[in-house]
Amino acid sequence: MELGITSFAETPPTGPNAIEHGQRLRNVITEGEQAEAVGLDVYGLGEHHRPDMAASTPAMTLAAAAARTERIRLSSAVIVLSSADPVRTTACFIPASLMSSSPRLSTDLARPRRWNFFRVPTGSNSPIRLS
Repeated sequence: MELGITSFAETPPTGPNAIEHGQRLRNVITEGEQAEAVGLDVYGLGEHHRPDMAASTPAMTLAAAAARTERIRLSSAVIVLSSADPVRTTACFIPASLMSSSPRLSTDLARPRRWNFFRVPTGSNSPIRLS
């Protein structure tokens, strides 16, 4: 069994907890370091494209976290292949994996529900895992 946490790098846009996207992404890297320090097995960062979420390209942020951690498995948590080119998405994680001292990045891919621009096979709600 693995124990970990995931995030979409939420950014409250207004109020006392408002934070800008760049700072939130820097915080994500620190969260990965802290998750490793307390002994968690996995830190996941999910892709999302909304104004209140900073994680639109998890591979880049996870690459930075990989360079600053040693043991924790880093995961994309979710990438929806209906709106992302599967080959390019996977290729983006190769440099991220190379930044780590060992192969500990995984890419969790969701099958499409509505739009399927890249004709990804459908039929199951189970994630596709590339490790």
